[in-house]
Amino acid sequence: MEDRSGLYWIGTSSGISKFYLPVNQFQYYGENLPDPEEGLISSRVIAACADNMDNIWVGTMDGLNEIVHGSKKIIHYRREAENERTISSNFIRSVFVDNSGIVWIGTNADGLNVLNPATGKIKVYTYNVNNPYSISN
Repeated sequence: MEDRSGLYWIGTSSGISKFYLPVNQFQYYGENLPDPEEGLISSRVIAACADNMDNIWVGTMDGLNEIVHGSKKIIHYRREAENERTISSNFIRSVFVDNSGIVWIGTNADGLNVLNPATGKIKVYTYNVNNPYSISN
């Protein structure tokens, strides 16, 4: 994936790397860094996309990460069983940011999560067998 500033982001089962083409150099992000705020929740990257501020959203098998542009900070989003205001699953299958900055998060089997980064609010859409207009399972 390419962000707005022309950097390439390559996700693998070992993490994600930012590639600077002009100098032929990579910067690696993984989970085993000394400072957890500078590392991913999990190195098993499944999906990634950039938002309109060049923050990079990285979906893994163990949660969602937001690599904040221009800093070393990585914000982690994980499922917390007793907290309904968290994502519905840690296994992230897809991530997309729309033009208004809303983050759409597809999970392995626990629905679609819609995150507003400005407010931190998350709306979850799940399959309901009794509702023909619910999201498919």
